[in-house]
Amino acid sequence: MKMLKPFLLLCSILFIISCRKEVAPEQSAVSESTQSRVNPEHLQAAWLLGFDTVGARYLNDGLLVGGDVLMDKQYLENLLKAYKASSANERHAHTANLVTGNNTNITVSLQDNLINTYSVVLALQGALSHLNAVSDCRLNFMYASNDANADIKIYRSYDFNSYAYAFWPTGNGQPGSKVYFNLDLANGRTQGQNILLFVHEIGHCLGLRHADWDNIGEPVAAYDDDWTYGGATYIPGTPTYDASSVMNHDIGILGLSWSSFSTYDIVALRYLYPLETGTVFESYINGPVNISQAGQHNHSNGAAYSCGNYEWRLLNASAQVIYDFWDEECGGLEWSNILSPGTYYLEARLKNTEAPGVWYSKAVNVQ
Repeated sequence: MKMLKPFLLLCSILFIISCRKEVAPEQSAVSESTQSRVNPEHLQAAWLLGFDTVGARYLNDGLLVGGDVLMDKQYLENLLKAYKASSANERHAHTANLVTGNNTNITVSLQDNLINTYSVVLALQGALSHLNAVSDCRLNFMYASNDANADIKIYRSYDFNSYAYAFWPTGNGQPGSKVYFNLDLANGRTQGQNILLFVHEIGHCLGLRHADWDNIGEPVAAYDDDWTYGGATYIPGTPTYDASSVMNHDIGILGLSWSSFSTYDIVALRYLYPLETGTVFESYINGPVNISQAGQHNHSNGAAYSCGNYEWRLLNASAQVIYDFWDEECGGLEWSNILSPGTYYLEARLKNTEAPGVWYSKAVNVQ
C-alpha cells in the first residue's frame, strides 16, 4: 500500500488532469454512493489528481482510492483550497487556432449512416439554426446531408465513455473537421439534449474551450485526439463563472437540454467572429441529382434560417431562368414540373439576412 503525504502543493497542481469528452453518467468521476460516505471536497481533490474515486473510503487518517493509494485528508483539503484560488480568474477561452480567412460558410454533414436516424438529422439542423440565429456574427452554417467534402463531418462513435467529442481548428484556418457522436447513448435522450450536444461540439470545432475549463483543471496545453494543440486565450467581456454557457463541460453528464446561448456565449462568438464588410452567405441544396420527367421533387436549402429568407429558381442548360418559385420562401422546396430530358440547374439564395446571399447552383438531371 502506498501512502501519499503532503509535499510541495504547486507540484501537485501540475498533476491535475481533465478530458474534453462529454462523459456519460455512468463514467462520472464521483459516484453518488461514494459521495454519501466521503467528504465531497476530499473526493474532488482526489479526482483533480487523476484518481478514480469510485469505491473511495476512509482508512485510518486518510482517503483510500484506487484500491491501494492512501491520501492524507489535510493534504487533499490544502490542494483543493489552492486549486480554487488559482481558478479565481476563470473565463471563457479560445484555442490558439481559429477559423480564419474566407472560411465564413461552414458545411456540416452526417457520416456512417447517421443520416438514416431522423431524430439525429433534426437535432443537427436545429443546432445549426440556433448557431445561425446569433446576430453580428460572420459564420453561416449549412446542413450538407452526407457530403464527404463537408467542412465538419460528424461520425458515429462507439466510445461509451462519452456522448460526443470534437476536434479543434488546425492551423489552416478551417474549423475542426470531425465530431464523434455516440448514437447508442443518444437514442435514450431527447431532441433538445442532442441539439445542445451538437451546439457544444461544433463550438469546439470553432475553437471554443470549455467555459469552465479552469475550474475543472483542464490544462492550457491541452491536445485533442488528433494531437492538435489547444492553448487557452481568455475572451474579453466574459465572466469568471457562467452557469448557463452551452460550453460548460458537464452538459452531457447533467442531461441538459437546449434552452439558449448564455449572454456570454454570444459575446464570445461575436468577439471571435464579428460580422465584417464584404461577408456573403452561401447556400447548400440537399436533394436528388436525378429526377423523373414528371412528378413531385423535394429539395432543401441547408442554410438553416426561418421562412422568408429564401429564393429559388430553375435554369436550363444555357443558364437561362425558366422558372422562379416565387411562393417558396422556406428552406424546403416541393416542386413539380414537366421538363424535357436533360440537365437543368436548381438554384437557391438567402435573402433578408445580415450578409447578402449568393446563388448556389445544383445540377439536376431529368430522365
